[in-house]
Amino acid sequence: MNQTTAQSSGLAQVHYSEQKFYENFSVLYTLPLSNHDNGSLMAIASFYALLFILGTCGNAAILAVAYYVKASDSRSKHNTTLIYICVLSIVDFLSMLPLPMTIVDQKHWLSPPTPPESWKGTKYKNTNTILGFWMFGTFACKLFRLLEHIGKIFSTFILVAFSIDRYCAVCHPLQVRIRNPQTVYALLSTMFLFTCVLLFPILLRAHSKELIIHEKFDLEQRTITKMHLYKCVDDLGDTLFVVFTLYCFLLAYLMPLLFMIYFYYGMLLRLFKQARIIQQGITGRGKQYAKKVTSLLM
Repeated sequence: MNQTTAQSSGLAQVHYSEQKFYENFSVLYTLPLSNHDNGSLMAIASFYALLFILGTCGNAAILAVAYYVKASDSRSKHNTTLIYICVLSIVDFLSMLPLPMTIVDQKHWLSPPTPPESWKGTKYKNTNTILGFWMFGTFACKLFRLLEHIGKIFSTFILVAFSIDRYCAVCHPLQVRIRNPQTVYALLSTMFLFTCVLLFPILLRAHSKELIIHEKFDLEQRTITKMHLYKCVDDLGDTLFVVFTLYCFLLAYLMPLLFMIYFYYGMLLRLFKQARIIQQGITGRGKQYAKKVTSLLM
């Protein structure tokens, strides 16, 4: 017990001495150099920029075509397929909104840049990014992480809902209430809320974190120059990160995959069965039923 007390007292004295030492110095903050002259880094940034432009234009074109189809055909107002396509396009666009921030904060570790002249002879570490720091704050960091993960998880749930819609169209074509727009919107809203619940740890823990890269002491001027930056981090911790990864894998990947396999397998069985009936020359009600299924699928 006495040894533990002595160690605690020694640590407290060291901490107090360090605090008194820093009080005698003026602290100056500086940011790392940008890497606009790094060819590989700028090539990656240009590729991301091209993806953002193409994705934005592509999703805008899809939404414009969907609006034109809906405005020109009164039957398309009840077309659930059009709803799924529009929502999926919107989610894809939202997931691309973080790309400009990713471009600015893009890391690249292939060829470390030359340290600035004033830091020659010191132990210098550069993050090797375009700007070298996260400049958008904690709120933007939370939004950045949320949009980034929503694009991955919610789009998967939309595909599951779409597989259910296709299954109902083929196997239960006369139950129109299952496939009306109100049901689709309610299902998608529930899935979106479930996605937000899954991502709550990210929304809670993501923040803009200050990192000190290096400290340079000037005893003559009594100054401490700190090279620092801010990074957008999840900061989940080891245990929470494992739990988050595990339940996202089970609930946002494995279970949706099994659901889609089940519904598409059931749909294919029904289509093959109906094809055999038509090939056997059954007329009347069988052909009328097949036409009904085809019109619902279209």
